[in-house]
Amino acid sequence: MLKTFIISICLFIPLLAGCTTPRVLTATGNSVSYEYDNSFISSKFVAQTATSYCANYGKKAELRSSTISSDKQRYTDIFDCK
Repeated sequence: MLKTFIISICLFIPLLAGCTTPRVLTATGNSVSYEYDNSFISSKFVAQTATSYCANYGKKAELRSSTISSDKQRYTDIFDCK
């Protein structure tokens, strides 16, 4: 029983982690873009992630565009590092 529980936890945690982190589509010193599931991740969190990324280059993140998939769950945000 305990072994089954541990195996279940080991399989579930990576899946949960994948849902709670925006996926990086592109990343350069001038811009970064993310895709994320709006059910698990807020746009504010994505903006904070972009801000941290651009800060590595001594720049500030500025949202260039945001698109929503037809099912209204997957968002794609593109930030310029200025």
